[in-house]
Amino acid sequence: MSTQTNVRVGGSSAKSRQFKYDFVRFVAMTWVIGVHALTVVDTGRRLGSWYVVLCQAVFFTANAIFFMLSGKFNLVRKNSEDWRGFYVRKARGILLPVLVLFFIRTAYDMWPDLGTPLHFLKTFALNTVDYFDCREYWFVFQSLSMLVVTPFLVPVVESLDQGKKKLLMVLGLLWFTASFFMTNLGYELGYSFMFGGFWFAYLIGPFVEGLLSHALHQRLIVLAGVLAPLATLVAVLCGYSSGAFDTSPFYLITYVGLYCLLLWLGDRVVPSLRRPISFCARHSFTVYMIHMMVLIPLSAAVPKLYGVASLAEHVGLSVLTIAICVLLSALLDTLLIKPLQRLFDILAQKLAK
Repeated sequence: MSTQTNVRVGGSSAKSRQFKYDFVRFVAMTWVIGVHALTVVDTGRRLGSWYVVLCQAVFFTANAIFFMLSGKFNLVRKNSEDWRGFYVRKARGILLPVLVLFFIRTAYDMWPDLGTPLHFLKTFALNTVDYFDCREYWFVFQSLSMLVVTPFLVPVVESLDQGKKKLLMVLGLLWFTASFFMTNLGYELGYSFMFGGFWFAYLIGPFVEGLLSHALHQRLIVLAGVLAPLATLVAVLCGYSSGAFDTSPFYLITYVGLYCLLLWLGDRVVPSLRRPISFCARHSFTVYMIHMMVLIPLSAAVPKLYGVASLAEHVGLSVLTIAICVLLSALLDTLLIKPLQRLFDILAQKLAK
């Protein structure tokens, strides 16, 4: 999920929000839930299996899109110049909610046998430092790692001229291409540099819009991004499935193209829909953190359908999960996380004196 925060210690929301980025967050949030709800689709028939691959080709771009947004809003000069304030803001806006929600997830997983308080706390600690990295929470570990080094990366990214930015994009595409095809041919590319683990998406976040600001360039990348999932489908059907949804050149083209498309669409959303979409976007981080706790029991409760009916079931399950998660996230953010953040503000102000 994106790690932009719009708060400062000792105050409430301070920055004006640009709706088009809220729209991107909202859509990416729905895609994350949509891809995890694909387990109900009947893949025993060609229609279902093709549907799953195409959905994965689109929905998995949410990961890269969130990291691009995070890079855009975090790799900025003030976070390098005021690195102490940056770390405090991230401790408040990211680390504190993560600890709270990891605590809740640990209790969820262990229920009803929580064991002794010491056993529970030990399990929570192990989940926080390691075990949850193998779950849907892998992005938290990636994000926190990126945020730790962000003040040192800002001068590097800001020093890139247009030529170097274009070169970086070309090198990224070449690496994705080499890595994808070598892996699927039975070889491994031992060189990753800054391209693996969504670092590339994070690094290009601050400048990808400016690099593609020309109208013709935008149209071309959007068209390529819309068509690239079909190339992913063909690749998977031909047996090239390893890395198809994270280190494939088609994946790279898809997430950059769809990111530009969503920004374009965000500027054209009718005013009446902007407030509810922004409301959902403000809670998107918490939605991601809790959505599997909602989706798992819902998936177990729905009947097993087959054929086209399973596709409709996937859509319905996704929509229901999104609605419940947004409601629960709003309650958690309002009743638990924000009060704890206000307490954090008080402690931070006292320590600063």
